[in-house]
Amino acid sequence: MTTSTNQTWREGWSEGDVLANGIRQHYYRIGADSEKPPLLLLHGFTENGPCWSRVANALAPQYDVIMLDARGHGRSAGPETGYSQALLTQDVVTAITALDLRHPIVFGYSNGAVTAAQVAAAAPELVRAVVVEDPPWSEAPWRPQATQAGAGEPWPGYTAWYNAWVNWHIALRTQTLEERIAASQQFLPPGALDWPGEELATHLEAQAQFNLDVLDHVPPLPVKAPWRATVEQITCPILLLTAGGDRMPSVSPQEVEQINATWRHGQHVAFPDATHFLHHELQGAQFERFISVLNTFLRAARESEPV
Repeated sequence: MTTSTNQTWREGWSEGDVLANGIRQHYYRIGADSEKPPLLLLHGFTENGPCWSRVANALAPQYDVIMLDARGHGRSAGPETGYSQALLTQDVVTAITALDLRHPIVFGYSNGAVTAAQVAAAAPELVRAVVVEDPPWSEAPWRPQATQAGAGEPWPGYTAWYNAWVNWHIALRTQTLEERIAASQQFLPPGALDWPGEELATHLEAQAQFNLDVLDHVPPLPVKAPWRATVEQITCPILLLTAGGDRMPSVSPQEVEQINATWRHGQHVAFPDATHFLHHELQGAQFERFISVLNTFLRAARESEPV
């Protein structure tokens, strides 16, 4: 069941809700046209659909672009029924059907890339192709090494930092954009103050909307997901986009080599000057290259037959 709000979030955008996998999932849409192929965008952890705004606007002339808020993020329902990677994957599978998206290309960033790949692996009949942007992948389950084992903290001062990070999210809810920028510098990704203004504004709004109850279901330190079993099951074309080898990539060059040797119909493109925050930070000619790489892959995927 889909309930449209009939509101324009910004020029050319609409938004609505869909009941799928037992929860209300919010989505934004731009470029909607029955003649255009659907492109489903999945954001990263603590983000929301509008964090794709620059990419969505660049691709909307050719695609029906749908940006889904993950459970506990943006305007989607919170994790009352739980929160896990399996649930995130099933949320998207059921949302594709509920929104009547016919063989969409699914494009995910960071944790959304993990979800996109798992959707393609779990429901190959639904997905035409998949794009994964710097997914937190590893050959085996991975978590960062603790720098200090004492006092129950992974490193000295972690608890104080974590509590301040949570309080930052709460404070953002009532702040203006200017106040958010001034109060957020210690919690922003490196270089975020140099992002295009729209990217920084949507990132901070997403942090304000993030449902902190999600934190009851996730480990306090990030964990990389194993990729091999997922990649081996993907039968549709897949494009892997990564940051440069020495610029905080989530997928190491060694992992990329192994993935290249595993997938059936895969391509890899690296952006040497980018960090993990690829589509947020790239500007000018670099952003144009990013969109060009996407368009080349998406055009080929449009011409391919669904699996």
